[in-house]
Amino acid sequence: MKKLFFLIFCGTVFVCGCSSSNCSSITIVKGPYVLYPSERGAEIRWESLEKGCAGVVVVDPATGEKKTFHGDVSRYTMAEAWERQFEMENHSMTFFDYVVKVEGLDAGKRYMYTIKGDGSNNTYSFRTAPPEGATFTFAVIGDSANFGEGFEGNMTVLARFKPDILIHTGDLQYYSHVLDSWIKFFDGYAPVFSVAAFLPVRGNHEDELEGELERYFNRFFRYPGSGTTPYNYAVQYGSGLFITLDSEARGTLFDVQSRWLSSVIDEFNSRVTDGFIVVSFHRPPYTLALHAPDLDIIHKFVPVFQSKGVNLVLTGHNHVYERFEIGGITYIVTGGGGAMLYNVNEQIEKKEAGELSGETLEVVDEIYPLRVTGVSTYHTVVFEVGNGTVHGRAVDYRGNVLDEFEISFP
Repeated sequence: MKKLFFLIFCGTVFVCGCSSSNCSSITIVKGPYVLYPSERGAEIRWESLEKGCAGVVVVDPATGEKKTFHGDVSRYTMAEAWERQFEMENHSMTFFDYVVKVEGLDAGKRYMYTIKGDGSNNTYSFRTAPPEGATFTFAVIGDSANFGEGFEGNMTVLARFKPDILIHTGDLQYYSHVLDSWIKFFDGYAPVFSVAAFLPVRGNHEDELEGELERYFNRFFRYPGSGTTPYNYAVQYGSGLFITLDSEARGTLFDVQSRWLSSVIDEFNSRVTDGFIVVSFHRPPYTLALHAPDLDIIHKFVPVFQSKGVNLVLTGHNHVYERFEIGGITYIVTGGGGAMLYNVNEQIEKKEAGELSGETLEVVDEIYPLRVTGVSTYHTVVFEVGNGTVHGRAVDYRGNVLDEFEISFP
């Protein structure tokens, strides 16, 4: 009989850096997925209930050349269990996490790869960052409680476009739904992770239960430490600079992040003449939906966006699609990944009912005429970069185009 368990991690044990050519067969339960793409490589991760060899074989389809890379395995042991609504049979109480850094590749090439010892024998791919001026595709999704027709439709849309990178604006999954909803997350995203590198943002639902953030999100998407909080990082991909901020780190950390953001953009602009800048985080500064505009972000981050020439801001948190054009910057709220949808006009209705006051009322009055599109539906947004433009399309879960626009750069 299957049992229902909720497991807490007790500790982490470093196992090995494996270079054996003979890897025992394993079953991958999460991943593989690609993080931090660069012109010369990326980081590939996966998880199994079995200890095997951290090895990846990368193939250049154009030449047939193969390169093998090896990395490390870490063991996570469970200490405590209590019932939750999730079926897990014959669980070993232990996870093994694999990390392999792939280096020395050519810029802008799509490489195929396999996992050594992967019992499924599946083949995956990723594209290294192209040189400046090259064409590429990126996509964004947010708030993807991955259950039901909306989420599944979004995955079908993303798989059709085959983006080179996928940005997630936070609330990747909702832990309280099931024991290990991360298993469902990785299963649901498998068609996209098989072709796209992943740039995740921390949302408020990544930290619902005590210890959850460290045991899950931090473990799966450990950042390279390029920023001022554990969740700041910047990746250059072609002519684009993709920056991640942490809207959950409030107070003085907003000031610290603002200074870091300025320095990262200055460094990028000193090297790249014709580039564009995308900033992603969870809570929107401008929105008319359920959660009101975030005044702290307006005060701390928006002035940097305006002074440093940010082109595109991507957020989630409100489960709707909105596009604002404010001060020469395109602001997108994309929270229709799969979670329960919200009223896209909540703040307007509160204003009409006399329920808003102070600065929130002022902001709502200011941005109401600046919202180009507002729709409450499941969706994703796909961007095609080329010829000095970023062409954006918001596409609903049935494949219909909701909104279409262009951002010119520099």
